[in-house]
Amino acid sequence: MNRVDRCKALFSTGMKCAVHRTPFRALLLVTLIVAPVFPAPAQLSVSLLPDSISVAAGALLATASLGLHASTQEMPVDIDRINGFDRLALFPYSRALDKTSDVTQIAAGALPLALALGIERDQAIAAGVIYVEVLSRAFFAKNTMKFLFPRVRPWVYMAPASGSSPEEWEGNDSFPSGHATFAFAAAAFGVTVAALDLPTRSPWFVPFVATETGLAVVTAGLRVVSGMHFLTDVIAGAALGTAIGVALPLVHTSWKGGSIGTPRQAARTEVPLVAIDL
Repeated sequence: MNRVDRCKALFSTGMKCAVHRTPFRALLLVTLIVAPVFPAPAQLSVSLLPDSISVAAGALLATASLGLHASTQEMPVDIDRINGFDRLALFPYSRALDKTSDVTQIAAGALPLALALGIERDQAIAAGVIYVEVLSRAFFAKNTMKFLFPRVRPWVYMAPASGSSPEEWEGNDSFPSGHATFAFAAAAFGVTVAALDLPTRSPWFVPFVATETGLAVVTAGLRVVSGMHFLTDVIAGAALGTAIGVALPLVHTSWKGGSIGTPRQAARTEVPLVAIDL
């Protein structure tokens, strides 16, 4: 006869009996109660009026930034003025690599659209609105920085020896790299949304993240080896794009949801029947 049975027998005779529960039982009781509490992943949500204003403002800013042009004044092109870090990767202009970077940039920007196939419909709509905001901000930010910080492109330094140059003059707007800004904004957005909204243990998460990140890195690398940008140009663009691509989805992450974006139950608590016996 175990302790509980003995105690029940004594209790039936009117005698008192104390059942001493072991620490293990107490720990098991807590585990059985707490274990089924599953925190739900946060979801994206957008509100009709605020985000309509945000999208419109972003479009206006992006359009206005088209009028910002880097200085066309002649700037020093003495190779000795280039810092040591940027001189580690200095290349003449390559039209083939320049055009290839256009392709990888477009691919990086298009890939996040594939998330619509793996996430809930309302989340896909919310993500689409946020993505427009991300791209418009990235476009405005890189154009503004090019205007404020004019810098001669690497191919200008190499042109006297290589004799190669782009068909269109873009000599003083090297910083930051617009391609890197765009590609990393898209990649950061895509990875953030995938982490927030793809089903747990989705087999597509790792391939998506690897492909999207790879496209962004390849785009940045091509901008360097094509002679269009210095290393610091693409690093700055990558940092700028990543900051925008991560920040905006997180700003739109809500436990309560907005006009678009159905909230999930934040936590679910169940007490198993076996816990009552403890």
